[in-house]
Amino acid sequence: MTPMTEIAARMTEAEWLASHKPFWMLNYLRGRVSDRKMRLFACACCRRIWHLLKEEKLRQRVEIAERAAEGLVSPEELARVRGKSRIILLPHRTAARETGDADALVAASQAAYYTMVAVGKEALKRRGRKATVKKRRALVDTARAAEQDAQAALLRDIVGNPFCAAGLAGLAALEDRTARELARTIYDERAFDRLPILADALEDVGCDHADILDHCRQPGEHVRGCWVIDLLLGKA
Repeated sequence: MTPMTEIAARMTEAEWLASHKPFWMLNYLRGRVSDRKMRLFACACCRRIWHLLKEEKLRQRVEIAERAAEGLVSPEELARVRGKSRIILLPHRTAARETGDADALVAASQAAYYTMVAVGKEALKRRGRKATVKKRRALVDTARAAEQDAQAALLRDIVGNPFCAAGLAGLAALEDRTARELARTIYDERAFDRLPILADALEDVGCDHADILDHCRQPGEHVRGCWVIDLLLGKA
């Protein structure tokens, strides 16, 4: 076990909720969450640099990886996609490759890393042409730090609080057709702007779980794998 893995294994609830270090968070999640959630996190990282994935085949890799995470891609189709891929050592392209390859945790870590590198390179390209070496380094560091913050938030959106599992057991929402259909629509259409509406629907059927309602109403990015939507749809 590496020193970083040992530290991550001792992560506390307070550290998880405040962490800006997605790689430590990923190491803590080792063996604690499903491969599906790890692969959806990898895809979410790639979608953050969608504008850099200008080659259609790279976007297709991410989309196929998302479907594969849900068990909707045959092994033959996945093998064909991998067989056509070339190892291209550019951060955004490598991130797209990693979404469907290798171990799920490795895919998540690699996609997060190369996405972070790509964001740093983009910041340098846009604003660092005439900057001093010191300012160029600061530009990259700032861009990477912001990306790590965003990735940490993505993990909290997908996993929630692993120290305090929120359940809907016995809640009428599990049987409420309106809430479940709304959750399905949000998931299928990526209509995460409707999460506050879902919160209202859950309250109407008796949900008073603050973590669930607050998560639906909080600003910020939500993605496929969002823990509240997964809870309603029975996805792990």
